[in-house]
Amino acid sequence: MFDTLRERALGRIEALRTAGIDIPAHLYALRNGLAHGKKDLILNDLGPSVDAVAADLPVVKLLARMAVEKGR
Repeated sequence: MFDTLRERALGRIEALRTAGIDIPAHLYALRNGLAHGKKDLILNDLGPSVDAVAADLPVVKLLARMAVEKGR
């Protein structure tokens, strides 16, 4: 599972980098949106915004998993 998350996360990070997106700022905004329920993060249309968040979740999951594993 960890290897799969890492592979998906690295692929997503590379896609963000290729698109010229500021990765730390993007992930921080995603984290804040998920943690605080920002309504502009996921719109009720179940369209592109949901797909964008779903694409970033492997990165978020990997970072969370790394934090948990380091704390053990």
